[in-house]
Parts: sequence; structure tokens; C-alpha cells
Amino acid sequence: NLLAVLEYAIEFLRVEHLIVCGHYGCGGIQRAAGEDRSALVDHWLQPVVMLYRQHRAVFDAIADPARRLDRLCELNVELQVRRVAAIPTVEQAWDRGQKLRLHGWIYGMHDGLLRDLGPTVASRAERDALPPIDERVRMPAEPCTGVRRHAIEAFAALDPAQSRW
Repeated sequence: NLLAVLEYAIEFLRVEHLIVCGHYGCGGIQRAAGEDRSALVDHWLQPVVMLYRQHRAVFDAIADPARRLDRLCELNVELQVRRVAAIPTVEQAWDRGQKLRLHGWIYGMHDGLLRDLGPTVASRAERDALPPIDERVRMPAEPCTGVRRHAIEAFAALDPAQSRW
């Protein structure tokens, strides 16, 4: 049971980082964006199905079907981070001051890169300050790979006055 595993990791192992990781091209998300609702897995997918249905016009406005599915995969990770952040075990850990951070990542099977969807959530206050998922649907996403983050940090450290460019 997933909740028992999370509870053990948080309560006994005192993990400091929980990663919710999805992947592009997810068959479950493809199913959620479809019409068939005949399998037990559909119960698990219901929150993302409802998100898709509520914002169908926004998704339909994404011309590229692959990009449309990718965006739904990204939003599903964000949705799941919020769900994990609402688990009583996670809230109790934060209440007692335990260092615990939740991360939302997505894996690109096409290029082998992990992308950070941000933000990292480390408290109830941070979780509660997140924009509602319905707003996130309308916000453009730009997942950040570790390579890109490293490059941004490296260039930010440069002194523009010393640059030869």
C-alpha cells in the first residue's frame, strides 16, 4: 500500500525528500484524456480525468496532440504533489518541524532527462500558497532539466562587466 510505504519512509526512515515523478507519453494519462472508463485503473485516474474535462477547451487549444498530452502529464504530476502534501503523515511531519521536501519531476523517455516541474514544497504554508491547480492549467510550463539549471546558475555567476561578449 502506497500510504503505508510513505508513512514508513517519513516516520521511521526520516527521508528528507519525496519525489513524485511522472513521465511523458504516459499511457494512464492517455487513457484519462480518452473516453473509455471500463477498468479499475479509471478510479485512480479520476482526479486527472476531471481536470482534463473541466479544462478541455484549454487542452484542445494546444494544436500538437503530443504537446497536449505532455502538458496533461505535467499537470498530473503537480496534482499528485498536492495530493501527497495533503496526506496526514506529511502534514504531521511538517508540524513537528521534520525536514521534508516534496518535488514534482517528469521524465522524458524520448531524451532520458529528468525535468523539475517546481516548486519544491516543504511546509503546509508553502503548499497552501501554491496557485490553485485550475490556474496552473492556464499557466505556460517550462520544466527545467538539471543541465539547464546548472547553465543558468553558471551564467548568473558571471560578472557582466568582465564578459568579452
